Amino acid sequence: MIQVIQKLTVVSNPTRIFEVGTEIEGRDVIEIKQVGYEQDGGGLFSEFHVLDENGYLISSVENCPVIVDWKTIAEHGEVEKCFYCEEQPATEVKFGKPCCFGCESQEISSSARFYAMSDNQKANHVKMGLQAFKLVFEENEK
Repeated sequence: MIQVIQKLTVVSNPTRIFEVGTEIEGRDVIEIKQVGYEQDGGGLFSEFHVLDENGYLISSVENCPVIVDWKTIAEHGEVEKCFYCEEQPATEVKFGKPCCFGCESQEISSSARFYAMSDNQKANHVKMGLQAFKLVFEENEK
């Protein structure tokens, strides 16, 4: 798994937003790169490049307060597994974690038709519910 920048929000007046897949002045944003570096003496030079489909610079953001949204993607040939059952390939995100079709097809609630599930679905359903509860409970304690 690798992380790439999906969206860069420049906190200014007016706020500027650069997001991969959007169009700016007729050019598609294909990549946002962090190219800053640490200066001698302990300082930090912050810089981001917003690039188009040809690798040309659309915009450069230097030493500005920014909000960076990262996206985790699989490398070529790598398959992300379901967080809850740890067996099936993930197809969606549930409760902030990658989830497979088997888990996402069942709701975590008392209204779920538990009696109609296979043994494997029941096990995944219970495991997913417990892990979701644990995630929510641990995040609220922090």
